[in-house]
Amino acid sequence: MGVVIGKGGDMIKKIQNETGARVQFQQGRDDGPGERRCLLTGKPNQVDQARRRIEELIDSVLVSVLLLCYVHVLQNILCF
Repeated sequence: MGVVIGKGGDMIKKIQNETGARVQFQQGRDDGPGERRCLLTGKPNQVDQARRRIEELIDSVLVSVLLLCYVHVLQNILCF
C-alpha cells in the first residue's frame, strides 16, 4: 500500500491529478493490521484510469520483489 500512497501522499495526489478520480484508503472492521480498502470515486473512465495506475504500481513492486528473490537464489546457488 505504501507504494500507492507514496511519500507524504505524493503518489495518491499524482494519480488523482492525472485521472480526476478520488483515491481513499479505509480500514474495514474485518481488515487485519496494515490492510486497507481502496475506494475510488469519480466518473467511470476516471475510476478505471486510477484503478489501472494503482494496479500497475502494485505489479511493478511485485516484479521488483520477484527479481530480487531470483537474484538472491542465483547467488546462493553459485556460492555452493
